[in-house]
Amino acid sequence: MQKPILSHLLGVIVLALAFISSSFAQQPAPTPKEVQIKNIVLEPGVMQGSNRQWIKVVTQFESTPRWADGISFSYAVLLGAGDQFRVLPGIVRYANVKGGPNRAVMYISPNTAERFGPPLAVHVKAFYKDDQADEFALKPPANVNQQWEAKYNKYPGLLMTVLSTPWVFSDYSASPDIFAAQ
Repeated sequence: MQKPILSHLLGVIVLALAFISSSFAQQPAPTPKEVQIKNIVLEPGVMQGSNRQWIKVVTQFESTPRWADGISFSYAVLLGAGDQFRVLPGIVRYANVKGGPNRAVMYISPNTAERFGPPLAVHVKAFYKDDQADEFALKPPANVNQQWEAKYNKYPGLLMTVLSTPWVFSDYSASPDIFAAQ
């Protein structure tokens, strides 16, 4: 009599394991992000005929839709020298973004970098269809408060899109079209 109970129990265990493994197998495959930030690079740039250095904050990203409108990037860039730190916030929104590798760029003028110091950290959030799609950060050095975005004073307007810089003539075609009206 004990054998049938064991074989019945073994049968229940096998059925339970089969059910559990099939429920895992039926989970939908994760979908790739429609907008994915690959990297952030700080590029120096000097205009022809000048020796003053601009700083380009370049976000390299991939988009999966064949064409997309309304991909936005929200930036926070920490500048600092000594024990003085400032945060430059900024937003750029693109239209006509072709699928594949792209770049979003914001600019720091020579006067802003001279006044507040070099970039020490960057945090970028990507939005698509008004939802956050991704984020990426270049972390600050150890001597800087890790909650720098909330702690230090913000200076809106000093982190600029290409439309507000002399780079508009040379860099405009390197990125997707910018929505001028926000």
